[in-house]
Amino acid sequence: MPSIVLIGPSKAGKSTVTRLLSEQTGLPWRSTHQINFDEYTEQGFDSNKSEQIWTEQGEQAHYQYLIPFYIYAVKQLLSQPGEAIIDLESEYVAFEDPALLNQVKEALQTFATVILLMPSPVLEESVRILRNREAANLDEKFKINDFFIEQPSNQTLAKHTFYTKGKTPEQTSEEILARLDLSKPEPVVLIGPMFTGKSILGLLLSRKLNREQCPLDILRWDYYKEIGYDDEAARKIYLQDGFFGMFLYWQPYHAHAVERVLTEYPNGIIDFGAGHSVYPDLSLLTRVQKTLAPYSNVILILPSPDPAESMEILRKRFLDLMSRYYDLHEGFTQSGAFDKVAKQTIFTEGKTPEQVATEIIRLAAAD
Repeated sequence: MPSIVLIGPSKAGKSTVTRLLSEQTGLPWRSTHQINFDEYTEQGFDSNKSEQIWTEQGEQAHYQYLIPFYIYAVKQLLSQPGEAIIDLESEYVAFEDPALLNQVKEALQTFATVILLMPSPVLEESVRILRNREAANLDEKFKINDFFIEQPSNQTLAKHTFYTKGKTPEQTSEEILARLDLSKPEPVVLIGPMFTGKSILGLLLSRKLNREQCPLDILRWDYYKEIGYDDEAARKIYLQDGFFGMFLYWQPYHAHAVERVLTEYPNGIIDFGAGHSVYPDLSLLTRVQKTLAPYSNVILILPSPDPAESMEILRKRFLDLMSRYYDLHEGFTQSGAFDKVAKQTIFTEGKTPEQVATEIIRLAAAD
């Protein structure tokens, strides 16, 4: 069986179909999901700059910064020896710039089966279906962040709490600075749910204190691998049990990452990912509590002292972010770039993933 490359917009079903194809053909699965840009420092990638652009300038500017690394990553992925089932995420393919698009087409030139997955042959209907699929994921993500707020872990771990409602990040950073214990060299640790502003506060504090910002969500992957993290196992859990199932799988790796980042950056400004300070497992919570016990500057960031109000504010922030995300990926879908790269197209609406996989295998065998 020759290699099969799947392309298409976000929520087109590539990951699920890729998994089925890998299982049915026995070919390994390769995906841009597996790419770690921290391995591209020799090509100029700077994780701190990437985080800063995301925080200060937003999704579109961050995408522009990553484009050269997307191109490099695709070339590296496609040049690996041996046949495989390959899943290319939309941002690695859908370039409006003809020169960039040609680089992707050239990298795919030797592959006979390059299949575009799209819900419908009617573009407007595809866009509507894809937006509905994106929106269907929101409820689960809302529940996860509500869970982060309701769990007592953050309050157990924090030494100080700051509420941000009605304040600018600059004002909150000044409040934090006024209460920091700087009498001894130790890290400043920012914890809290998603979308509370930990990253921008970490950036502001790093500038004001002239210390390195250490975003744990970016640094974590190498720490996870130290104790046997399995990306394929995590992916299968996500497909079967959703984000919450994957979050529970991540938990021991979260605890290890907390220990490692504090050791590696003893004077850093460390902003945790939302899950790095929430532990339903009491033994893991106790372990992280002991890890953080010697440090005075463990700071919880929340919008409001009222959990219900915090949930409402954070949901609004998430919806605003997702709206910008939808706009970016809708642009990918409408750009026409996928059609220029693909060698075959399969329309998926009304078909099961198994039916789509069977259709792809027939196409690949015919090629």
